[in-house]
Amino acid sequence: MLLASSYRLSDTETTGHAADELAETVCALVGADRAHVYLPDVIGGLVWSNANEARTPARRGTVRIDLSQEGPDLLECLTTGQDRFVADAVAGDAVRRPLRVRHGVASLWFVPLPDVGVLVLGWEQPRSAPPVLDADWRPFVRHVAQALRRRIVTTTLHELTRTDPLTELDNRRALQHSLQVLPAGGGLLLIDLDHFKLVNDTWGHRHGDEVLQDFARLLQQHAPDAVSVARYGGEEFAVVLAADARNGGMQVFTELRAAWQVRGLTFSAGLAQHREGGSGEETLEAADRALYRAKGQGRDQLVHAPDVAWSEAPTTPAPVAPRVVSHHDTTHHDTTTATAARGVARGVARGVARGDGALPGRAGSESAPLTLAGLDEVLHRGLVTPHYQPVVDAGTGRVTGVEALARVTHPDTGRLLLPGQFLALAERTGRVGELDRQVAGAAIAQVATWRTDPSMTELGVAVNVSVDHLDEGGLAGYLTTRCHQAGLPTTAVTVEITETLQSVTGRGHEHLVQLLRDEGLHVALDDFGTGFSALSYLLRFPVTAIKIDQTFIATLTDTRGQQLVEGILSTARVMGLGVVAEGVETPQQRDWLTTHHCPHLQGYLLSPPLPSLALPAVVASLDRTHTCT
Repeated sequence: MLLASSYRLSDTETTGHAADELAETVCALVGADRAHVYLPDVIGGLVWSNANEARTPARRGTVRIDLSQEGPDLLECLTTGQDRFVADAVAGDAVRRPLRVRHGVASLWFVPLPDVGVLVLGWEQPRSAPPVLDADWRPFVRHVAQALRRRIVTTTLHELTRTDPLTELDNRRALQHSLQVLPAGGGLLLIDLDHFKLVNDTWGHRHGDEVLQDFARLLQQHAPDAVSVARYGGEEFAVVLAADARNGGMQVFTELRAAWQVRGLTFSAGLAQHREGGSGEETLEAADRALYRAKGQGRDQLVHAPDVAWSEAPTTPAPVAPRVVSHHDTTHHDTTTATAARGVARGVARGVARGDGALPGRAGSESAPLTLAGLDEVLHRGLVTPHYQPVVDAGTGRVTGVEALARVTHPDTGRLLLPGQFLALAERTGRVGELDRQVAGAAIAQVATWRTDPSMTELGVAVNVSVDHLDEGGLAGYLTTRCHQAGLPTTAVTVEITETLQSVTGRGHEHLVQLLRDEGLHVALDDFGTGFSALSYLLRFPVTAIKIDQTFIATLTDTRGQQLVEGILSTARVMGLGVVAEGVETPQQRDWLTTHHCPHLQGYLLSPPLPSLALPAVVASLDRTHTCT
């Protein structure tokens, strides 16, 4: 029976299935009436258990137990690693009552699962002692503990491909699946938080996470009948409705708008009804066009897709001055920014720094919006000025490379613009490929110059490339040519794909990634763990590294977040991939990542993105810090 159970455990796919298999086997072995598994994340905090009676094992979740008050036997078993038998759990012992009621038993036996949790067995009739088992029992317990540990990791990694880790909503992959099976009459409500960059610049990354989480909770409350509630990306959210999309979407918008305005914030939305014979991608594009129309018409409103031609090419919304609803006068344009900031401060408004680490409240925060004509002038005049953020070896503390981040100079005002002020425009109008090329060309030439310095001879550079640019072809040849012209080996260049490999897969262009590798260029999958970056794609594409998205690094304060990142690191080691952790902002994050052997770190704790003239001094300073240490 033990051997057969071991095989079945090896075949289970989730923690829930493994826990149920263990419980069923143990009940049969020892004649118990009940058996459940408890896996504490934090002593005294949340505890995962298959005793929460979820509808399916895969959805078993956490239960909130104060172990010191409600589960002293669990706590003792965890801390001592020794069995704990309670002969009479029915007697007037208040602290044992919650577990006794949950299990519906008279006697309880707590058996430690080494380094994982506790197995709790129960009998409806009182027993004076636990059953006597032979010598195979303890090895079996150790085996199932290891199996559960593996399932915890694999289940967590599976969740990465379906769930947004910050909001716990569906991610883009799950949203795409919901759209593929959407019936006619269903539809999609696409939502974008207005002026979220202002929230970023005012408050910063951690508080911005709270804003997104707060909005996600409200969205779930006001869309209870949705097929999928998802974070589409950044500050964009999506609601998939199975039927009566027009009325349902308008109701969600109206109720959610009222709740969100209480916080002093607004959002824009586009609503598209799924057409008979249409594709999910078409519905998504229609909702996206409607959303951009809503933002272009002044924000804080809903636009329905029939009011926008389905075949209409995406256009750039007319520039609109930021506007936040206020009980006072909101018509004075010279006080718009201050009014918006006050509105943000009144609510739960916080900010989330962009993945590129743009300095909040600095360059470009007061620049006039960049128009399409202005972007064309930027590209024509070569007003692209990369900034560079160091990547540090976690073991030695030395700078091993830099990531080149796009910055452009406004052709009229001369102010430096951050990506949020030009990148979306470049993507929507097909200029992102030329922008990528100018950033990469300038970065390659700059790094080649830096490498003549004896202290930076091994410096590498990472350049961001959108999937649209990758799809154009010729990228490998362009980068190789620029490397030869600058005298930089191609092995010093890493191409970071800034959108999802799923997009490339759908187009049948996996060979484009291989072309980059054939030229000696490295390829990294950026923002790993978000969007469509499923684990299976690492097997299909010849990437050499992954960059752990800063959303996961921000969760290292709790055990579940640590398990997520630990699972990613383990997978990367098994597959021989390099790893860079993005968004490292605290010493605690740095220390945890270093202890768990994350090879490379990047983030504000080490250095913000810098202009080229400032970087050598920072590299020298970091090296001196390492030498002194």
